[in-house]
Parts: sequence; C-alpha cells; structure tokens
Amino acid sequence: MPFRVFLHLAAVSAGLFAGFCFCYAVVVTPALERLDDEAYVTTMRRLNEAVPGVLFFLVIVGSVVWPLLAFLTRTPWRGADTRVWLIGAAALLSLAAFVVSLAVEVPMNTRLAEAVTTTPEQFHQARAAIEHAWNNWHVVRTVCAVLSALLLVGACLRPDKAAGV
Repeated sequence: MPFRVFLHLAAVSAGLFAGFCFCYAVVVTPALERLDDEAYVTTMRRLNEAVPGVLFFLVIVGSVVWPLLAFLTRTPWRGADTRVWLIGAAALLSLAAFVVSLAVEVPMNTRLAEAVTTTPEQFHQARAAIEHAWNNWHVVRTVCAVLSALLLVGACLRPDKAAGV
C-alpha cells in the first residue's frame, strides 16, 4: 500500500513542478525578455519574492522525496522490474532539478535581489549578470522536471508485478 501512495504522490508533485517550470519557460521568460532593464529587474525581484512559498516548497521537495520513497519501498536491488527503475530514474531527474534550483538559480536570484540598482546602467548590469545563465539553467531544470514527471506517469501505467496486478 505505501508504494502506491508514494508513487501517486510522486507523479502528482513531479507533474506540478514540471508544469510550473514549463509555464515559466514558455510564458514568463518570453514576457521578461520583452521588458527594458529596469522593468526586468523589478519584475524578477517580485517573482522571486512570490515563488518561495509553503506550497511551492512542498511541491518541489515532494517531487524529490516521493519518488525516492516509492523507489526504496520496492527494494530494487532484489531483482526489481522496469517499473522500479523508471521510478529511480525519475527520482534522480527530480533531484537534478532540485539541485539546479537551490545551487544555481537561488544564488543568482539572491545576487539580483542584492544588486544596487539606482541608475539605468546598474539595472543593465544587474540584468546582464544573470539573465542568460538563469534562462539556460532553467531549461535544464525544466527538461529534468518534465522527464521525471513522464517517467513517473509511465511507472503509474505499468502493471504492478510485485502486487500481482
């Protein structure tokens, strides 16, 4: 029973996180690119203040923890089937997306928040210091999150051999 619960929670949380990343990549990023430097910096700061709420934290942490728990409850080292390895791969991809968030994007967001921006040149420098790298890393995070969600959906759809289903 815990395996199915963990697997379904993994699929939901990974899907929510992948959806967030995808929407940010295809809606927010193109909109930000159209802004002048001051509007870009101001908007990014507001977005970065809004995103790290409790629900977002639960989703991003859940996208790592739930697949890991599902993987571990099936003791894959004892001759697991393909389904368990899909879950394990999804857990690694979710972990990669999480690491990109915490180790790469959060420090860039912090630098942007702390940048002195009173002149047009300072706004330009603050934007130039993060925009391209942040966007590139966000693509990596998005690909990892989407692949993780897809693998978990695939695992949900496969028969559960351990339960005789």
